[in-house]
Formats: sequence, structure tokens, C-alpha cells
Amino acid sequence: MAVSGLGAVLIIHVLTTLQATLATALAEREKAVAIPMVGGAMEAGDVIDAGDLVSADMLATFVHPECILDRRLIEGRTLLERIYPGECIRMERLAPVDSQGGLEALVPTGMRAITLNLPTDARGRASSSRVRPST
Repeated sequence: MAVSGLGAVLIIHVLTTLQATLATALAEREKAVAIPMVGGAMEAGDVIDAGDLVSADMLATFVHPECILDRRLIEGRTLLERIYPGECIRMERLAPVDSQGGLEALVPTGMRAITLNLPTDARGRASSSRVRPST
């Protein structure tokens, strides 16, 4: 009888401990996190400055693990793709720290980009069928 009573006390203790641990974990999960986001739509090649950023509070549960939470890592960086207001900013969407600003940031290191002024036909379309890449 004493053994079963001791077993019951042990089970109650373990369940109480697990319940307290679960309650603590759920409370941590529901904390709000301030996430820096752009205030308006920004295009690829735009440089983000402090005035472009706003903060939004979100529950930590809903924050993507790759979202940048530190504004200092975003300010002064060039975008590699369009970002809309309310979107999380991830490192993969930003040009490297030492890259040039503007559209130069979109061209990979060691590559060059050129533009061609192509003649247009009567409808205003470029006659790209005459352009052939050379090797």
C-alpha cells in the first residue's frame, strides 16, 4: 500500500513539474517582438535608410526565424529585390555590406552589365530578334 501511495505522489509531482514547464514555455512563446520593416514599397537597388524603417510588434510565434530583428543590420543596405510594407526583411534580400548602392548592387561580383539602345519598329517594339549574344 505504501509503495502505491509513493508511486502516486511521484506521478503527481512529475505531472505538476511538466505542467509548470509547459506554462513557462507557452508564456515565452507568446512574447511580442519588435520587427523592423519598410514603411512603403521599395524597389531592387534602393538603399534603405533609417527613415524608411518602421517597427511592428508581432508575437514571436509568427516571426520567421530568418527575419532580421536588429535595425542596424538593415540601415544603409541595398535591396536585391522589391520589398512591400509589412514584409519581414531577410539577409538574402539584401546586397552584401561592401557592395555599391543602386543597381550596381544587383550585378554579381566579377560580372558586368550593359544596356543596349535597340532600334524600334513601327509599333515601338525593340527589334531584339537581331541581337545575338557573342562568345
